[in-house]
Amino acid sequence: MLMLWRQVNYPTKHKLALEHVAEMISDARGSEIEGDNETTFSVTGHSMGGTIVQIVASVFGLNGSSIDGYGTGVVRASAEYKEFVNDLRSKYPEAFDSNTPGIGKNFVSIVEDGSIVSEKDSFFSPDEGGNMQGR
Repeated sequence: MLMLWRQVNYPTKHKLALEHVAEMISDARGSEIEGDNETTFSVTGHSMGGTIVQIVASVFGLNGSSIDGYGTGVVRASAEYKEFVNDLRSKYPEAFDSNTPGIGKNFVSIVEDGSIVSEKDSFFSPDEGGNMQGR
């Protein structure tokens, strides 16, 4: 049942989130006053929202936290995901900079011992800049 949920619902939800964040970052960067680069973005989420923010943070290099989110290794390795991110780069080039893709330096994934949610897939590795706490 969990696998079916991931295959049917997850891709749509993460695509909607990625598109929305790309548009927000692009709009914010377009409205910045020249020389004023103080606009920052952070993301946070729990459970499914935790999974979505892991993906969003990895695509846009954002800081934030995920609490008991499903790991994202399978999604981030898929050809469909990579193609979607490449399409976003073309559509919203302002949303990406030299730090992306790559997780923000201050992103934390908090996982719960014994949780059937956060024990199911891989999380960000230390070389991706992520920080996993818990277990």
